[in-house]
Amino acid sequence: MSILVINRERPHLLIAGIALALLLSMVALRIPVTMVFVGLMVMVAAVIALIRPEIGLHVLVFNAMVGLTHIVEMPSVGPFSAPVLIEALVLGAIFFQVAFFGRRVPFGTRQHLLLGLLAGWIFLSIITGVQVGPMNFREYRNLFLVRLIIFFIVSALLSGLPQVKRLVVTLMVSNVGLLGVAAAVRLGYFGQQKITISQNLERTGALVQNPNELAFSLTTMLVLTLCAFLYVRSRALKTILLGMAAANLFVSMSTLSRSGFISLCVVLLFVFFKLTHNLRAVVVMLLLALGGWLMMPDALFERFSKIDEVKDVDRLQIARVGVAMTLAHPLLGVGLGNYESVFRDYNVSNLKRVTPSHNMYLDLAAQMGTPALILYMGVFFITWRGLRRMESELKAQGRSRSFTFLFGLAVQAFFVNLAIFGMSGDVEFDYSAFVMLGMALALLREHAREREVSLAGASGRN
Repeated sequence: MSILVINRERPHLLIAGIALALLLSMVALRIPVTMVFVGLMVMVAAVIALIRPEIGLHVLVFNAMVGLTHIVEMPSVGPFSAPVLIEALVLGAIFFQVAFFGRRVPFGTRQHLLLGLLAGWIFLSIITGVQVGPMNFREYRNLFLVRLIIFFIVSALLSGLPQVKRLVVTLMVSNVGLLGVAAAVRLGYFGQQKITISQNLERTGALVQNPNELAFSLTTMLVLTLCAFLYVRSRALKTILLGMAAANLFVSMSTLSRSGFISLCVVLLFVFFKLTHNLRAVVVMLLLALGGWLMMPDALFERFSKIDEVKDVDRLQIARVGVAMTLAHPLLGVGLGNYESVFRDYNVSNLKRVTPSHNMYLDLAAQMGTPALILYMGVFFITWRGLRRMESELKAQGRSRSFTFLFGLAVQAFFVNLAIFGMSGDVEFDYSAFVMLGMALALLREHAREREVSLAGASGRN
């Protein structure tokens, strides 16, 4: 009778029961096939999440980067989309394991505290905003809260280097998927190319990223592939990773993103400066720089040359509107989701059309108040300082080729990318920011454990 026992090793009876229940509900209750499909997917995700929540995390990260759920129109269950439901299931599974299996989760860091305060402050800015409605709370849930939960999930599930390495592999697979989707969008298989009124140029985008956001994501992927190239030993893997880095560079150039190009140059200079003692890394960086120069399309030069002519998208004029909004509401802002709706009230630049801030610093300050900006920047500053300290200690130990050192450097490069690109892009709540922040905490925890073991070993010898 042991074959009838349901446990972690034998979930077949549970899966069969779920499938039978869904089949009967479809026939007896006449539930549409699409809803049955979504229900089945969510049920399977629930079972997987309870058995192995980390699998759900990898699914969420891959979908966040590539946007597979945008290829087909998937119905929502109530107000929630399938990714949000899976995210809730994974978080619920973590708390279930905490409650019943004694799992320990590192939710007591300063980063968790500051992000919790930020969540509360943004909510306060909404209920005191110049306009309050269902749209504001949807923005809070879909634009900020689901990203914050991703951070909590990443920081909870990455309990050691093996988990971090698996996440890096998922990001590498996501990189391939993102390049493939970008190529498909470019060829017209998915999505719709958005050509600006001011410049009739064909620019590469993706399913969940416009051209500028795609350039931002590809810069992150480029640094990750470069660090992975330096870490792996297999010649075949090195060849694949170098090819991916070149593809990232090529597609990034094809986005014709001025912000992305500037940020890419700064990030590559930062990585080059950090790796100047690694001859192989320097050679690869020089090859990438040469490849970027050869791949640079004439249309990108044309876009730079027309900055002064395109008054409607002049970032300095747009910034004046954000500054005026911030000065009028310095403490709590106008409320998340209200930037464009009150744009004309603060249009000191007399712009002809309503436009987003295109600046994450002004976006945070204008919508959520300067305290929200301080909290947000404080999270990354504390993490950056920890990563720099870890880098110095590992370099002193001669471990500049270790996984912790290289991918700690990759996270630092991402922070540089976020800081520079954020001057002309609303990327403060990009999924990658919260994923990389969670990965940084995991690397810092692992380094702290290694340091404690080393100190204990030294004390034992004495």
